[in-house]
Amino acid sequence: MQELAERVKERRKELDISQAALAEQVGVHQTMISAIERGDKAPSVAVLDRIQRVLGVELLPVPTTGTVA
Repeated sequence: MQELAERVKERRKELDISQAALAEQVGVHQTMISAIERGDKAPSVAVLDRIQRVLGVELLPVPTTGTVA
């Protein structure tokens, strides 16, 4: 999960997008993006898919159900 956290944060910064802006585009609260970037929370499959779409990159292969471990 830490690798995902680092990749989300790195890509978001490359695109010069704030956590708040990413959260708004993904449809979650900014605290959720912060928790994902710290590695404190794993996103659901749906949230991971939306993050990847907004960031324009595949961070991890998206499973079909559950959360990303």
